[in-house]
Amino acid sequence: MITAIWLLVLQASLGAVDTLYDHEYRLRLADRAHSRLELRLHAARDFAYAVIIGTLGFVTWQGAFA
Repeated sequence: MITAIWLLVLQASLGAVDTLYDHEYRLRLADRAHSRLELRLHAARDFAYAVIIGTLGFVTWQGAFA
């Protein structure tokens, strides 16, 4: 179980670094009109990660949701 938690922390950290460094700092995607779709996809990904990681202590994900 500890390994799974550390893997989730790693996944969340990689997503945060990708969003903050690559998209906001290096590429400045928020300043480009044609990158709206990619920013929406990343926002949806970040929201899904927040829900999944935030509810792990309270919910057992089973079936299609797993």
